[in-house]
Amino acid sequence: MFKIAMLLPEESVFSAIEGGPVVRWVYEVISRNISIDIKYKILVKNTKNDFERTLDIITPARGIYSLLGKFTKISPSFKIYLYCLSHYKLIRDCKVVHIQNRPEYAVVLRKLGFNGIIILHVHNERIHFFSERYIIELDRAIDAVISCSEKVAQKYRPLSDSLYNKTKVIYNGVNPSLFKPASEIKKSSLLYVGRLVEGKGVHLLIDAFQLLLQDFPGLTLTIVGAGHYGKTELQTPFEKSLFQKIKNIEQGRVICLGYLEHDTELPAVFNQHTILCLPSLTTEAFPMVVVEAMFCKLLVVASDVGGVSEAIDSERGVLVADITVERLYLALKNVLNDQELTLDLREKSYHYAQKEFTWEKVTKDYFEFILKLVENESIAHSKLVS
Repeated sequence: MFKIAMLLPEESVFSAIEGGPVVRWVYEVISRNISIDIKYKILVKNTKNDFERTLDIITPARGIYSLLGKFTKISPSFKIYLYCLSHYKLIRDCKVVHIQNRPEYAVVLRKLGFNGIIILHVHNERIHFFSERYIIELDRAIDAVISCSEKVAQKYRPLSDSLYNKTKVIYNGVNPSLFKPASEIKKSSLLYVGRLVEGKGVHLLIDAFQLLLQDFPGLTLTIVGAGHYGKTELQTPFEKSLFQKIKNIEQGRVICLGYLEHDTELPAVFNQHTILCLPSLTTEAFPMVVVEAMFCKLLVVASDVGGVSEAIDSERGVLVADITVERLYLALKNVLNDQELTLDLREKSYHYAQKEFTWEKVTKDYFEFILKLVENESIAHSKLVS
């Protein structure tokens, strides 16, 4: 048996509601631990532990970490050092440290003296912004990288072939007992799920929807999300501008539901719609909302950015390159006018998702990767000793 320390970002909250995709990945995989040879330590600063299944969560040593509260000004690098130091006693007896989305932790842990295996799990393009000198230091500190998509891995490949060659792509997953097709046939309706920020392109969708109403006067658009994570009455200036746009549309055509809880509220909303639209203007690492829609047999119409194309292609959905209001309008108009095409794409995407994106498959891929990594390290150590 060996131990793995799962080190989450300092700002993470281990919560079903507030945790986000990184915490979701940790919960879903660790709660499905399929290896009796592995024991986990989940290390995070804050926890509500409000998932269906309760896991053992370890918060940092308060004696060290409370130092942060005594400084009004503290450098980001020193803050990272203190966070790693506060966990180090719990980490040093582990065979593996699996760092979630914070490359800097790997460098600090090596400086603190950790000699085990370090895995970096990247959920976005964070590595891409480091200097060439730091990338070299990072490469020395890390034994393996897990990337949430090939597109994310390709982003840092020009910076370091070595890091890329250490990379294993393991996608995020979906729970098919929560996200599943509706039993009844639904009339055509559009859905957006995501943060209400400019980079997500939801303002383009609202403008395209206004054009679509001229062709499909009975069409509806539902918007799920907010400018902030969690339920709040606060509105960002961008949210206010969106709601002002919506006021110019016939009442009842656009429905805004705000922030919904992932497990208990979101699946039912998927089941009331036929088309998910994700009109992102900036990159997407691997948007889970796309895969969740596929599990619910929604057709996905999305910007061709980042890892979106690793979930859908022309056989399983509609990708819009260099998205504009006009291009989005035409793509949506095409599928709304062709029900046979829409049904075919929905069916194919559903079966593909069932094959590739369940949490069971993610968990299996992860544990096979871990066990092989540990086995290879043991073989290398034996050769070194002999």
